[in-house]
Amino acid sequence: MDDHPVVRALDSGAVAVGDGGAGVPAELADAAGGVAAVPLRYRGTTYGVLTVCAAETGALNERETTVLESLGRTVATALNAHESRRLAAADQVVSLAFDVRDRSLFAVDLATRVDGSLDYRGEVYRGETPVLFFTADGSAGAERVLAAADASPAVADAAVVGDADEAALFEFHLPPSSFPADLAARGVRIQGIDAADGAARVELELPAGVDARAAVERVRERYDGVELVRYREDERPPTTARDFAATIEERLTDRQRAALQRAYLSGYYNSTRMATGDELAAAMGVSRATFHQHLRAAERKVFAAFFDRHT
Repeated sequence: MDDHPVVRALDSGAVAVGDGGAGVPAELADAAGGVAAVPLRYRGTTYGVLTVCAAETGALNERETTVLESLGRTVATALNAHESRRLAAADQVVSLAFDVRDRSLFAVDLATRVDGSLDYRGEVYRGETPVLFFTADGSAGAERVLAAADASPAVADAAVVGDADEAALFEFHLPPSSFPADLAARGVRIQGIDAADGAARVELELPAGVDARAAVERVRERYDGVELVRYREDERPPTTARDFAATIEERLTDRQRAALQRAYLSGYYNSTRMATGDELAAAMGVSRATFHQHLRAAERKVFAAFFDRHT
């Protein structure tokens, strides 16, 4: 069975081709001249295997397998997006919190190395690599945090984002097989990771339809010293587009709203910019510096309204 195309596809994460009807339903086996097993893989997680049959032997050549690899990535990306939308749209969610004292959790290891605290701010992905953003307290200087990340086996790379002031923002690149990637593939969202004094409080959120027991066991499988400190089912009323817009309106001052609306309507954000900051400032009767001050403040509030709902 180790030579079965599906087994090889799962083991390698790449398209596996076999001759004849091996690995296809019995009713198709006689007519199949070849078969390709296409792993549905996204960010290090395999959602399944798509089996494609060819009537002619040799039809599944290098060109065809390249197309099938692209198809597999597209399907897996769609499956992941579906999971993400399901969580974002869920009216009922389960909130979990763990205390973890295992240094194999990278945040615990880093906080221990710098003898300080780290506070989770969000995550993005670069390909299959999860990038997590944290702030560090003032006692953990930027050079010290970066040196700790370089020494930590759980961190692939690290950098300072922006100026290294009292609350520097760090980005930590983790392997595709890391804990955050594992959670994301299962439809679980990280709400917070606060690490200090040899421990981390990890807060997670998942749709009510996801098996919460399995999520808890997954955390305990990966780490020692795990204590579940919160399990709560919450109602999350849906937010309409009008509600979201009203939330932003309440946060903006008149000047900030005017700067943002004028910039948007004037094509300032188009790929080919149709208006400059100087022109917009003149139209508002303020200096260029004052205009950009209002615009940046407005943009920050809009971004905060969006990302506060997702992190």
